[in-house]
Amino acid sequence: MDRAALASWLITRLTGDRAQEEWRLVFAMGARFLLRQPLAEIVPRPTFARALDSVLDNAEDAAGAAPILRHLLAPIMAELASDTEPLQRWCPEEVQMHVETIIGQEGFVDETWIDILMTQEATRALFAEALVQGLDEFAEMIPQMVQGLAPSGLGRLAARLQEAAGGVSERFRDEMRRRLEPEVRRFAEQASQRLMESTFTTVKAKLDEPSYKEVRINLFRHALSRSPASYGIFLSPTVQSESVDAVVAWAGDENVRRLVRSGLLGVYERICETQGDQSVSALMNLSEPTLPIDSDEWADRSWPVVQKLLLADELRPVFGQFAEDLLQFITEKG
Repeated sequence: MDRAALASWLITRLTGDRAQEEWRLVFAMGARFLLRQPLAEIVPRPTFARALDSVLDNAEDAAGAAPILRHLLAPIMAELASDTEPLQRWCPEEVQMHVETIIGQEGFVDETWIDILMTQEATRALFAEALVQGLDEFAEMIPQMVQGLAPSGLGRLAARLQEAAGGVSERFRDEMRRRLEPEVRRFAEQASQRLMESTFTTVKAKLDEPSYKEVRINLFRHALSRSPASYGIFLSPTVQSESVDAVVAWAGDENVRRLVRSGLLGVYERICETQGDQSVSALMNLSEPTLPIDSDEWADRSWPVVQKLLLADELRPVFGQFAEDLLQFITEKG
């Protein structure tokens, strides 16, 4: 047998039906072997650190990935923009129940967020404006209230006098409003601060009351009831572009990469210190020979990729060299 014939036979043998059955066996045996190994030995700390450094070093050149990200993001956003069905269909009932339990927990809303709202100039202005509007409306009602409180005879007399006076009464009301307006605003400036503080103090005191928890849950349910298309601002080209730029800037920042590296290494080291000597199966509470996956299914899913790789033209020289080495070995030992 010559080199070419042996190489062809090897390729056929390693990519046929029998090879697929053997791949299933190898896949299952490999999975069981990994499950028996201590966690720290599967990926030792130096290996984890080198892999992490490699990923983060590539992240430094994240700007080069920006065109790819934009290209991938565009059809996704276009699909979401045309989706008019509720988001709730992506959130199973059991998942929704767990999320609602979380957001209904006591202390879920941090009081410091309320304090920040209270210190904003826009919040103060909003309370002052609302108070001024309310006082203005009340001031408009005063003449009618006074007239309504008068005895019926005096009320009719006042009405006749008003009718006789014509525009005089209107000018009187205008003058009254003119004089009241600065007083109302001065009062509002002082009272609005007290009103705002009182309102936010009350809100903070009631954050964990059932009615306030229900508000949070109802907001979550409302968000799920809307469609992706209804969140148009988040799907706009500007937001897409800015999002990509933000990700690129974040990934390319040296300080961020340093923090990510130290953080992930710290977590991995703590896991290895406390559980590194335990096997993966023990950590997953698995009993031998149980596998957490259907190994045959995963083997069959991965086989086409393995088969395609073995049939690639780039590997033919490798099989040719292997056939030549094997023939030489047979000759020497024969």
